[in-house]
Amino acid sequence: MRQFIFTLLLPLSSFAQTISTNTNAWLHYMGTFQFHPKWSSSFETSIRGANVTQEFQQFFLRPSLDYKVSSRFTTSLGYTYVLTGVYGEPALNKRNMHENHAWIQAQLNTPIKKTNLTHRWRNESRWVFINEDEPYAYRNRMRYMLILNQPLAQSPFSILAGNEVFLNMGKNAGKTLLNQNRIIAGMAYKFNPRNQVQLAYIHQTIKSFNNTIQENNATIRLSYVSRVELLKKRETPTLSPRILSSL
Repeated sequence: MRQFIFTLLLPLSSFAQTISTNTNAWLHYMGTFQFHPKWSSSFETSIRGANVTQEFQQFFLRPSLDYKVSSRFTTSLGYTYVLTGVYGEPALNKRNMHENHAWIQAQLNTPIKKTNLTHRWRNESRWVFINEDEPYAYRNRMRYMLILNQPLAQSPFSILAGNEVFLNMGKNAGKTLLNQNRIIAGMAYKFNPRNQVQLAYIHQTIKSFNNTIQENNATIRLSYVSRVELLKKRETPTLSPRILSSL
């Protein structure tokens, strides 16, 4: 009888997970540089601490080239360098992880009266450092973000709310479809048409590649977003929905 019960429970035990909880703090910058009516470049970077600032969580650099198909639809081609540290108990990674990403992106902004709804799809081709014997392994990941941006009356404040899901794709997807999920809620303050700060709470869920560890992280993110107009003799630019909803 014991052997029969063990046989029934064996498949469930293979999906057992250890839960890791961290309190994170992120500093984030996102800027867009408009050099043509249709073309712009963007630069994004972030330094992230786990358990506030006690442990290093992550750092990334993300430049991109953007093309405005229409006033509501933008496509992008970009690169990301990511360094993820060893943090938490238990740690998701056993060593510092270096990644190089090439990615394509589409973003659709849908205004509903004064509210802006942003859809963002990103396909990431990732080369992830594993060890000295297998320097970089290829992995593919799809991301979808939905963000609502609601200005507050005539004030410079607005609220942000949304969700972003990260899905492992392809033959090297690992043991789980879900890679990450982020629930976002926050507030933004616009100093002027070109500069804004955001303060957001993000509930971040991360699953390990072999699906044995799940992180549930309470995260505070402070962002500075800006727009630089490189064209001559143009009207004062405003922060686009792409900037306002960047994460």
